Amino acid sequence: MRFRSQRVSYLFFATSLLLLVLQICFGFIMGFAHMGFDVLHDIIPFNAARTSHINLLVFWLLSGFMGAAYYIVPEEADRELVSEKLAVVQWAGLVIVGVTAIIGFQFGWWEGRKFLEIPRPLDYLVVVDVLLFIYIVGRTALSAPRFTTTGSVLLLGLTSAALLYLPGMITFESQVIDSYFRWWVVHLWVEGVWELIMGGMLSFLLIKLTGVDRELIEKWLYVIVGFTFLSGILGTGHHYYFIGAPEYWLLIGGAFSALEPLAFLGMAMYAVTMARRGGMGHPNKIALLWTVGCSVMAFVGAGFLGFSHTLPQVNIWTHGTIITAMHGHMAFWGAYAMLVLAMITYAMPNLTGRKLFQGPLPEWAFWTANVGMIGMTGAFAVAGIAQVYMERRIGMDFLPSRRLSKCTFSASSWPHCCSPSESCSSSGTSSSTACRATKHSSVADRSMTSLEPARIEVPWYRPIADECQLFERAWSLRTPLLLKGPTGCGKSRFVEHMAARLGRPLVTVACHDETSAVDLTGRHLLEGGETVWQDGPVTRAVRSGAILYLDEFAEARSDVVVVIHPLTDHRRTLFLDRHDETLIAPDEFMLVVSFNPGYQRGLKELKPSTRQRFLALSFDYPAADVECEIVIGETGVDAKQARRLVALAARLREIEALGLAECPSTRLLVNAARLLQAGLAPRAACDHAIVQALTDDVEIAAGLRDLVALAF
Repeated sequence: MRFRSQRVSYLFFATSLLLLVLQICFGFIMGFAHMGFDVLHDIIPFNAARTSHINLLVFWLLSGFMGAAYYIVPEEADRELVSEKLAVVQWAGLVIVGVTAIIGFQFGWWEGRKFLEIPRPLDYLVVVDVLLFIYIVGRTALSAPRFTTTGSVLLLGLTSAALLYLPGMITFESQVIDSYFRWWVVHLWVEGVWELIMGGMLSFLLIKLTGVDRELIEKWLYVIVGFTFLSGILGTGHHYYFIGAPEYWLLIGGAFSALEPLAFLGMAMYAVTMARRGGMGHPNKIALLWTVGCSVMAFVGAGFLGFSHTLPQVNIWTHGTIITAMHGHMAFWGAYAMLVLAMITYAMPNLTGRKLFQGPLPEWAFWTANVGMIGMTGAFAVAGIAQVYMERRIGMDFLPSRRLSKCTFSASSWPHCCSPSESCSSSGTSSSTACRATKHSSVADRSMTSLEPARIEVPWYRPIADECQLFERAWSLRTPLLLKGPTGCGKSRFVEHMAARLGRPLVTVACHDETSAVDLTGRHLLEGGETVWQDGPVTRAVRSGAILYLDEFAEARSDVVVVIHPLTDHRRTLFLDRHDETLIAPDEFMLVVSFNPGYQRGLKELKPSTRQRFLALSFDYPAADVECEIVIGETGVDAKQARRLVALAARLREIEALGLAECPSTRLLVNAARLLQAGLAPRAACDHAIVQALTDDVEIAAGLRDLVALAF
């Protein structure tokens, strides 16, 4: 240690190692949870453990980078830090922010943006802390009579990392734009400016450990870091493939992602060549081993494994799977974790005077750590490939596929992977979901007999106009029907009534924004060690000639509309691309869809090309006398109370100043009438069935209660 102020780096290195241990602890929690031993779930839920694990990685690496800067900059500037006390204050600020954030994560205090989860108040403290850090190292460098290329590259990387944190503090209402700028921080850190930091630290370590001439090493540094930095910046495009960004990112991201392995290969060759040229004469051989190992493992993790799933043709299958974790773990370990450990291994003996790098223990630590990381990466690879096949190729749901992939994490899970009956005996949501899936019949002949005409009493329905006759005509003409109207006006009851009246089985699907074509048509599942086909609700309805009712159809994803289109015209066919089968709907089959044009207007609407395939039937709240009849018919409440309820609803529907998203529906009046019949006081019944169902706003609710008091 040439300069007294370098000793401040000890605080940062010690903090890095403590945070690394804590990160490993959270990793163990998640690993055991993957194996089915989620015993700490009530104390540390999986999402909190995952957020803590990811952010601790960023914290301990940044702490290591800062410690490295406080050690390297004085040597490269040939002078003391401008203020050792300010550096200690900056360290304390970093620790306070980090500890506060990790504790906050356990109580759900975060922003929810991966790698940038720390809450906004802490963001501002991070900015202040980093600005203080940049001031200290920058002022030291600028005050020096000379400053080397190695120090300049390191300082440029640190300053750029600080500036690139700022886009992550901007909030956007659009998820696409928010994700677009989030990657400015995450990707341009780890595959951009952090590589400048990596290059500066590698250069410093190789100069100190190999004895090779500084001029030669720094010439290589210009070439390798420049190439890596260029490919890394435009390689950001591989994060923009399928998030709604322009399509030209497919070409840019694919091309420059293909160059990144070459950059990391160059960095590996650079480190190995310098080590061979200088020999292993330095007494701290373990520091050189970590340095060379860093460049080699960075090529494997960031270069080779990154390339293996960042091409668009591959990424369309692997995006968002455990394959990403495979690449991420090895890339962070090789490029940055090993680099920080190399710096700590070199600097600590100089800071403490203890030469603990001698003996078998340091080498044992190096090899066990790397073998363990390689083994974990291999487990992620196997699990990721299995996940891609089960979810993306044969269409299996997420929870069953995760249960079946448990065997890649622990041998103790193999019986659960191989035995469906034992798997179904476990408790928990995921196991029950998988159990239900594997118990379903999956062959066509059993699916065809799964829906028989229901022998049930026809549900009560009060016709408003000629809707029943129109439904019968549409069914006899084999024409699909579109029902549109506000919430709770009787659309679903009408379909139930008509299905029973026509003697046909009814298949109802409540659509939402995650409803996909696979959910409706069917998927392959593993049963008894074999892959078998399971029909979805649409396929079962077509096979058995049922009436298929897709409620809130406009909410479903666009691929659902594509699948449904052939059923709505003269073809009346359903193509099962995953099963390589085309079904022709029997004459008895009918498609009915519904949507609420009120709250969906301007958000999700049916395209004209879809709407024009249907006969349309509009519903609305009925006239007062008819609505009274419906309330009485459904509940048996006396006519006086029914009239008061209907009058209350009519008044609420007329007052636009209340700002209600939805008017009180006939369904809410029926619910209130049932509470009245059960003995509840009128005002209490209206409060629970109408007021609290319509709003959570305190002022609006108070206004509604005043109107209820006038009616009762």
